[in-house]
Amino acid sequence: MSFDAVQFTAGGRRIMQEAVAGKVLTFTKIQLGDGRLTGQAIGELTALVKPVLDVSISSITAKEQYANVQGSFDNSLLTQGFYWREIGIFAKAGADGTETLYAYGNAYELAEYIPAGGSEIIEKIVSVPVFVSNVSQVTAVIDSSLIYASATDLENHRQEKASVTTYGHTMLSSDINSDREDLAATPKAVKLAIVEAGNNPQLELDVAEIKQRLGQTGDTGGNETAGTSMAKLNAVLTAIGQIGEVLDSI
Repeated sequence: MSFDAVQFTAGGRRIMQEAVAGKVLTFTKIQLGDGRLTGQAIGELTALVKPVLDVSISSITAKEQYANVQGSFDNSLLTQGFYWREIGIFAKAGADGTETLYAYGNAYELAEYIPAGGSEIIEKIVSVPVFVSNVSQVTAVIDSSLIYASATDLENHRQEKASVTTYGHTMLSSDINSDREDLAATPKAVKLAIVEAGNNPQLELDVAEIKQRLGQTGDTGGNETAGTSMAKLNAVLTAIGQIGEVLDSI
């Protein structure tokens, strides 16, 4: 299957000009056919010579002065095979615009035969770049049931790496001494870090020293008596020490 670049029809040029003037350009469908051109000028066509199959649009991406219109189809519902020779892109300008053949292409003798549905199921992705000039608003009638990830989409998703500022994929690690920011800690790493902190003799010394000094302060404690405030803090520190003993037993 080989198509030259699709060409504008007169109707397509007209609605593109309307869109350049401010209307929304909406692509509505892709159509396939097996008609032969017998002297007709593509610019004057208003329909495919012999339409066979409508293809719903699954995605559209606009870049610079082109829009890539994409859809997919299979032959499961075809009762008769056909030579895929024609392709047409339909669009309208504005919400109340009339659906028009925007662009057309013909593969001539390079047409591909699509058999009727049966034992051999054929699936095709149709992707057509079309010229949209400087249209500021380009959209499409999207059939959400046809949206799926291609192999390229999946590979691009797999390559997305996580960081401290972006979402993405990241590896797990049980290392508790690393400074890396592109790894995610496992539950094992968290447990080891807590245990290590609980077994840290310097931490125990600091807690003991603070508790010793609580009895030496002359602070009045603001709205509470110094003894009441210091007693509360002492209870908290005692609890911290008990947590460390529990972690030692894990």
